Amino acid sequence: MFLVIGVVIGGTIAVVTGSIRPAPTPGGGDVAASLLPAETGTPGPFGGGPTSSSDLDGLASPSDAAGSSGAASGSPAAGAVAVDPSLLALLPPSVGGAALTPDPDTAGQDAADPSNAADLSALAVAVAAAPSSGDLAVVSVVEVRLGVFSESYFQSWRETFDGGACSQAGGVTGKETETTIGGHDAWVGHCAGGVVTYHVYLADDVDRIVSISSLGPGRFGELVVDGLR
Repeated sequence: MFLVIGVVIGGTIAVVTGSIRPAPTPGGGDVAASLLPAETGTPGPFGGGPTSSSDLDGLASPSDAAGSSGAASGSPAAGAVAVDPSLLALLPPSVGGAALTPDPDTAGQDAADPSNAADLSALAVAVAAAPSSGDLAVVSVVEVRLGVFSESYFQSWRETFDGGACSQAGGVTGKETETTIGGHDAWVGHCAGGVVTYHVYLADDVDRIVSISSLGPGRFGELVVDGLR
């Protein structure tokens, strides 16, 4: 179930980082304009060493990320997972000067997977990227169905999400750590290829989980957690 979300997110990171181009002028243009498709060939896999801007050239995309299903239009069928962009209101509008922009294609892939329907009622995905520094964050906000969430569920979510997210980044390395960022309890995981994951549970009238895959020296994932509303 949530492994699929992690794999798709890992694929999104691979695709986006493999296609980041410098902005025409430093800090100029919007994020979407700088996320251009790769010019030629197929990106190669992550390396296992420290991440730098030069390491962002040629990151692999899994088959899960090939193509895009897009967000479904209209009301979802009963029991289906809705793509709900309003969930992104929980996020800060930008991190490190890069706007968090909706990614309906990745959200659509996650929502369309039938294994998520039993646990999730809605989800949304956003991406922030800074081509000049090689920083990237892919953020998933999911709404968990009533009666599903528990501590064991959240632990399983984190473990399987990280396994998927790290599948294109050398695999999970080390143990996750629990910390406090911006007043939020956050669980942080690491991939051998430099990707860092962050997970936050938000309890309100409904159960929501924010999961982030982050790459680069600017720690965009940490900035997202710090700015959660």
